Amino acid sequence: MKFIIIKIIILMSLTFLVNGCRQIFGDREQPDTITEITDVNSINIIQPVYASEFFKGEKMNIEWISSGYISKVDILLFKKDNFITVLANNTRNENSFTWNIPNNLNSSVHYLIHVINHNNSDEFDISERFIISD
Repeated sequence: MKFIIIKIIILMSLTFLVNGCRQIFGDREQPDTITEITDVNSINIIQPVYASEFFKGEKMNIEWISSGYISKVDILLFKKDNFITVLANNTRNENSFTWNIPNNLNSSVHYLIHVINHNNSDEFDISERFIISD
């Protein structure tokens, strides 16, 4: 008797492995739809890179890659965790922005750029630290 029970369990296990649970439980039809996640909005800053140096008075090109539908972005300047200024507010997302670095900005190795989806502040990226010098 014990041998028969073990044989049935092995046979059911093999059937499950080969045919899947739909075969065992009688639901042999494929699902009507398969849900895939699409249009996930994301932002990935690619410029400035870590330790790149920029000088007061020059132009700095900020670049990012965005996916999904992000029509407008905000671009902010931070020094460490401290907000410094808004570089662009509610500007069209063109995956780049040219910033004229002001002469009155303090020199530091701790600057960061934040690019944020204007319509959803949960969608953003923070650049690597970069340098602004005299």
